[in-house]
Parts: sequence; C-alpha cells; structure tokens
Amino acid sequence: MLHIVSAAILPIILNVVVGFVLARRDFLDRHFLARFSGVTFRFFIPCLLFASIYQADISLARLAQYWSGYFIPILGFFVVLSLFNRPLFALATVYANTVMVGIPLVVQTWGDAGLNIAVAVISLNSLTLFLTYALLSSTLGRGDQRSRIVQEIGHTFTNPIILSLVAGATLNLLHVPIYAPLIEAVALPGRAALPSSLLILGATLAGFPLRIGGEKQLHVALVCLCKLLLIPAGVYFFAGAVLHLDAMTRGVLVLLAACPCGVNVLPFAQRNDTD
Repeated sequence: MLHIVSAAILPIILNVVVGFVLARRDFLDRHFLARFSGVTFRFFIPCLLFASIYQADISLARLAQYWSGYFIPILGFFVVLSLFNRPLFALATVYANTVMVGIPLVVQTWGDAGLNIAVAVISLNSLTLFLTYALLSSTLGRGDQRSRIVQEIGHTFTNPIILSLVAGATLNLLHVPIYAPLIEAVALPGRAALPSSLLILGATLAGFPLRIGGEKQLHVALVCLCKLLLIPAGVYFFAGAVLHLDAMTRGVLVLLAACPCGVNVLPFAQRNDTD
C-alpha cells in the first residue's frame, strides 16, 4: 500500500518542489509565471479536459451518479458549517482545487479512467458552490457580497475550463463524430497540462509566507480537519453506503474532496475579511 501511495504522490511532490525552487531562485519571475499560468489554464488544461471527456464512455445517468456522490455530502457540510454564521469559512472548507491539485493526483493514481470521473465534478464545482454561497449569504445577511458572487458566477460561464468540459460532454452525449487526427491535435497540447500545473503550483507557493499567527492558526487547523478527515469521510460513506458506487469512483470523489481550497475563494475573502 505504501508503495502504491508513494508511486502516485512522489512524482507530484517532486514537480511541485522543482517549481518552488525555480521561483525562489528567480528562474521563474512573476511576469513569466503570469503568462505561463495563462497559457496553462486557458489552453493546455482545456485541451486535456475536452479530449478526455469527448472520448470517455459516459451517460447522463453515470454523470448524475458522480454528481450526487460528490455534491450531496459536500453541500450538506456547506449548510452545516454556514449555520455558525460563517458562510465564507464554509466555502473555503468545501471548495476544492480540483484542477491544479485534483487532476494531477487523479491521473497519476487512476489514469484516464479516473480523469473521466473527475471532469464530471469539475464541470459543476464552481457553479454549484458559488450559487450555494450566494443563497446562504443572502439568508445570513451578507448582502454586500452579492455583486462579487454574481461576478464570479458570470466568470464561471466564460471559463475556458468549463466551456471545454461542456463542449466535450455535449458532443460526446450527442455522438457527434470528430476526425481522429483533430482529436489527437487537441489532446497533444493537453499532455503539457499536468507538469505545467505542478510547476505553477510550486512557484505560486514560493510567493506565500509559510508562517501564520493568532486566530488564523485555529481557522487553518479547522479547515484542515474538515478537508482531510470529516469531508472525505462523509463523501466516502455517502458514495459507498448510500449510492453503492464502485471503489475507483469512491476513491476519485474522496480524493477531490480532500484537495486544498481553490484560489477562486480569494476574491470573497478580500472583500470580507471577517471570517
């Protein structure tokens, strides 16, 4: 078991470390990193996701199983945590970085079969959780966040990652044929997505302080407790005991649930730092 875990995780960690060291040594300056990130998230990753979901063996019934197995327990935790009048804390806890962290981990562990499950979650992740946050914020009197929420939801509909998933899934479900060399032409740059994402992740981490103090330590500890234990356990139980999904599907959903918070939560935190 340890060999399986190390074989999946070690290559990812080493690539992240390389990105971290390159940034600290100024081989990756912030201007280059910004352009490199733009190419990766607007081109490489959309190519990977489009080709993957177009070629996947999917159906609406199977997609519904993936969505239910992930989002029902996630939304349950979201509502419960928000009852403490902390919807922003709840969003940071349940919103996972399914792209930069989730995709490399899933592909390294389960290959394309796991990626086909992950893309179903990624396609609805931002839209579902931001809409839920909007409803909970309005209910709990956080109306000052409304413009930011509407803006972020609008960005979701124009996000190249989401558009590539929707386009690929639509063509797949409608059985629209695409000339094989064209699909390969799309898949080819997609192969650069995973190493590029890991280098960017490491370089980005190099720009953040590693020490925090005061009450923030407690917040980070609570987020980690929920992220690494409570939420993955809830997803595992619901996907297995309630929906009876297979082992690989449960594994992918649990791994995505345990991913760290996505950067899209940052604008909400900057707008309202009381959580």
